[in-house]
Amino acid sequence: MDKQALRYIAVGFLASSILLSGYDLLVDDTEASTPTAQNDAKDYKKLYEDLLTETEVANLSEEEKLTSELDSSKENVQDTGEDSQNETETEEIQADNTDKIVQTTIIIEDGQPSSIATNQLVNQGIVDSGTDFDEFMANNGYTTKIRPGRFSVDDSMTFEEIAQALTN
Repeated sequence: MDKQALRYIAVGFLASSILLSGYDLLVDDTEASTPTAQNDAKDYKKLYEDLLTETEVANLSEEEKLTSELDSSKENVQDTGEDSQNETETEEIQADNTDKIVQTTIIIEDGQPSSIATNQLVNQGIVDSGTDFDEFMANNGYTTKIRPGRFSVDDSMTFEEIAQALTN
């Protein structure tokens, strides 16, 4: 190659580098147009908080309704003087309260440990002891099998049934 050809190649490289750097400075909208993992995490967190709020509001309204029923039945006991009959009605209402099944949806995101699911189960009243549930999960090999997603569980389920729901 002669000297003239090398100069043309060098000028070509210089022109292309100037052109590419100018394009990079002027057109930098690629990050704004594509969703990032951080935005996705905020969206999931917002969805989880909304779901948790809805569940808590529903639980509070049920508790208020049951409390008002209990209060009205206690007033009936005092007003009518039929203590024994009204006491059995109150006991029936209280028995209905304990038999009520709490159902909720557990949300697990990709990469979250099983302790996140356990915390959600305890907070929603599905599992009484988070420690016992964690031990069950570890002893039976479920901690590494938990899948991301939304899972419907209720407080009548056994540890085995809950673990199966979270891993399938």
